[in-house]
This record gives sequence, C-alpha cells and structure tokens, in this order.
Amino acid sequence: MNTPWKRIIPAALLALGIGATNAARADAIAVIDGPSLVTPGATVQFDGSGSYSTLGLPISFAWDLDNDGQFDDGNTAIVDFHVPIGALVGTFYSISLKVSELCGCYDIATVRVKVAPPQVPVPAPALLMAAGALAFAAARRRKTHSTSGAYPLAAA
Repeated sequence: MNTPWKRIIPAALLALGIGATNAARADAIAVIDGPSLVTPGATVQFDGSGSYSTLGLPISFAWDLDNDGQFDDGNTAIVDFHVPIGALVGTFYSISLKVSELCGCYDIATVRVKVAPPQVPVPAPALLMAAGALAFAAARRRKTHSTSGAYPLAAA
C-alpha cells in the first residue's frame, strides 16, 4: 500500500530541485563510531548517533552485526556487539548501519573490526621494586629467626 507521505515527500523534494538521484545519495548520512580492535569474549558498543539527515528529517537506524545482509540486529542509535569467546585472533567482523528517512532515502556505513589478543597488564616498575623489597624483607625476617644463622629449610 502506498501511503500518502511516500507520495508527498518525493514530490516536495523534486519541487525543491532535488532529483531522486541526489535525494537517495545525499539526504541520509550514516556514521559509525566504535573500536577498530576487539578481544575474544568482549562486549563493545557501536554508536550511530552521529548520523544525520541533510534535510533535517527524522532518521531511523538498522544494524547488521552478523554480516548476513539483513539489517535486523538492532534499531537504536547505539548497539552492543558481543565478540564470540572463541573468536580467532586476526579475524575481521563487518558492522553495518543503515540510516533511513521517511522518503526512503538511506545511507549505509560499514566498519571492519579486527580481533586482537587480550592485553595482559604489565606491572609498573615501581610495583616490581616494591614486590622485590617485600620479598627481601621477608627473607631477612626468616634469617633472623633462625638459630643457626642460616636460612631455614623448607619442609619436604
């Protein structure tokens, strides 16, 4: 069924001198903000709130998070993407956002994210030095409690 707004809006665009080709190409602009690297098992957000209509019209959001070509994985400006826990390092995932206006004009943006190895925090040198000082102090305490002056042997 052809609703009235589907007939009125394209006619209004043509009256403004915006042809169908220009309207489809320039009205809705999809913009995705999010990480370019992800780690296995992580949940990350992608944000399409920077998307807009060049004519100031309301827009709708449709996400394709599983790269099946169907924009059925979310309909809000911000979505969560769950990286599979078994995702192999070096794998790429495509995340696509389709932004549409009532006139049927739309734009699609796609980003690729790469699975990276989880980052293991490296202790700061000051922490390593403090840990070494504590270990040295503990060894001195053990020595001072020994009657023979030697380090006590560990029980077998």
